[in-house]
Amino acid sequence: MILPFKQVGFAFIAFVLLAAQTNAQTFTWGNPVSSLKETDSKMNHVVGSNLYQINSRYNDALFNRDVNVTSYSLNNLNKEATNVLSIEQPVMGKATMSHLEMFPVKGTDHVIFLDDFNTKTKQRELFTQQVNIDTNVKTKPVLVTSMPTRNSTYFISQSPNGKFYAVIKQHSHDKKLNEKVNVALLDNEFKVVKEITYETPYLNKTPLQNQLYVSDQGAVFIVKDIDLAKAKPFKTVYFWDGNASTMQEISLKFDNDFQIYQYKGHFDGGDFLLHGLYTRIGSKGVQVYGGSLPAAGIYAARFNSKGEKLYITTSDTGEIPGLNLKDFVLDGNKTWLFADRMFVEKKAKPMVQGSFTFEYDYTYSNNAIVFGKIDNESGKLEWHKIVPLEEPNTVNDNGSYLSYLYFLKNNQLTILFNDTQKTKFEDRTVNDRFTAIETYDDRGNQVSKSLIGATGLEIDRNGNYDLDTSINVKVQDGKYIVRGKSHSSEKYGYFTF
Repeated sequence: MILPFKQVGFAFIAFVLLAAQTNAQTFTWGNPVSSLKETDSKMNHVVGSNLYQINSRYNDALFNRDVNVTSYSLNNLNKEATNVLSIEQPVMGKATMSHLEMFPVKGTDHVIFLDDFNTKTKQRELFTQQVNIDTNVKTKPVLVTSMPTRNSTYFISQSPNGKFYAVIKQHSHDKKLNEKVNVALLDNEFKVVKEITYETPYLNKTPLQNQLYVSDQGAVFIVKDIDLAKAKPFKTVYFWDGNASTMQEISLKFDNDFQIYQYKGHFDGGDFLLHGLYTRIGSKGVQVYGGSLPAAGIYAARFNSKGEKLYITTSDTGEIPGLNLKDFVLDGNKTWLFADRMFVEKKAKPMVQGSFTFEYDYTYSNNAIVFGKIDNESGKLEWHKIVPLEEPNTVNDNGSYLSYLYFLKNNQLTILFNDTQKTKFEDRTVNDRFTAIETYDDRGNQVSKSLIGATGLEIDRNGNYDLDTSINVKVQDGKYIVRGKSHSSEKYGYFTF
């Protein structure tokens, strides 16, 4: 039996007084399984006839992605099977075709985008391959389009309704010429609807990364970083309606040297919204906080389906050191901001003799939970709240235990997070993570606060599982799939409230 062992203070008294409220929350867990390596992985989940965990991780040795799909029964969340969707490697050498992206199509049907360089035509070719993640049945790759030169890159995005795909073909890198943006619009049969090449006013020295978004109507928005000589970098938006012969540019540049350092683009009907965090790069704030990117406020921009700017605005929050974006979530005519004051330290490990690969240790720390609400009509931040967090640092775990899970229900916000306390286990006193739950109204006022008495994650002879604060899959209102982790093993469970 686990008994909390902690000095009684006002916070703990509040937990005890509200303990009766925890009866409404229940956890039901499946059997534990071995964990896949998730550092630098793309991880997402699909709920269909089963729960499907899709893990995509770049393999430096193969210059390709390892893609694994593990299915779990929705009855008890026990593991059923693992399918490997990675490109098959030849007996000798390495496969030349590369896995780029994978998107859901319908149910368990997905589409994979692949590319390969054709040595005869000197073209980098883009292919699609349809796959069922449950049966692992794949079609043969089908050629979609191509572009010149080996030194070229595709960027691909899917519309929210899955009816359109936008593809950037990036292949011109001559720094003496102006950069060209080459975009192809595909329909849901992966046929090219139209292509455009737009010459920008900027030389080919801008960073190569693009953030690409395509609407349900086939309109394309591209967010790019612009780096000019003797000027501060800034971001700009290119808009293409999917039919015109030209693009529009809308600059996101600040009048001062402020910089958007994290952001998310999403659609509200036909409108495109861009929400982000900005910082005073080069100002005294960075000097004070040692270059830890202290946030200065919230950036919001809205464009209609014609690419017309409806507003670009900022909301000052004061300096918040280490603020890292977790998510922006649309909720009617409002948008929720979810963030952490999370710090990540990356340190190289000593190289093993004879090895040519670099390995790193990652140390994670988080000292606050941050959330707030933005008005979508004006773009202004209505309020935000900083909840202090005191948890021990962790290493090489993606910070999985240090953040929080959020749930929106009945116009209220509920968060779950770990709270490390002293506890009795057999004849010893040990540290263990308890699961805390707090509820707030739509103005950020606290409604309730408690520790959940029994979660199924308590320390015992079979291991010590803790709540993974990175996985939250909605099944229906009040019912979610979450995950417990313990070193190299994990288990999924239902959380209801």
